[in-house]
Amino acid sequence: MNYKAVITGDIINSRKIADKELLMSVLQNLFIEINTRFSFQNQFEIYRGDSFQTLLENPKQALRIALLLRLGLRKQSPDAVIWDARIGVGIGAVNYLNEDIKISNGEAFELSGTSLDTMKKSDQRIQIQVSDSDLNAQLKILNTLADAIVNRWSINASEVIYRQLLFGETQSQIAQKLNISQSAVHQRFANANFDAINTYISYFEQHIIADK
Repeated sequence: MNYKAVITGDIINSRKIADKELLMSVLQNLFIEINTRFSFQNQFEIYRGDSFQTLLENPKQALRIALLLRLGLRKQSPDAVIWDARIGVGIGAVNYLNEDIKISNGEAFELSGTSLDTMKKSDQRIQIQVSDSDLNAQLKILNTLADAIVNRWSINASEVIYRQLLFGETQSQIAQKLNISQSAVHQRFANANFDAINTYISYFEQHIIADK
């Protein structure tokens, strides 16, 4: 069966964000930039002012894109507050696909919505669900550990990690793009425990979703 991934998210504490116009601009530009590297089957749909959804043809990309969305918000946060999002990912079949993604349906959509609803009652930021309960238990542990790391990332750390995960840039290339020293880039990666997150991404892409 050809499984797909649905990403559904909402902005945390959106009612407390004063400049909604800036937030929407950041979100729209973020979606466009990520789409230049990963072609979504459907464009990101923004609804209710603080929620978004898209469909991925390749479910292996789901974790990386979910992290990029969080990083993209965090790195452009105003100084006074860190912007972030809850992101629910569902991987499964799609029964009906419409140009208006909000009226599409199937297992992937149901799992994504359930994941997001569950997180609203906790401090978790990324949850991924599939139809396999054993795999879901494994993913819950891995995502809880990943959240514990990502939640501590500063704006500066989010900026360099975003470029590495999206563009695959080296530390030297990131330093040139951001006009900072390579040692500063290296320190940001080290302080963020990036190797741990990158190991999880590689494991997810190569093994967890390998047969989906």
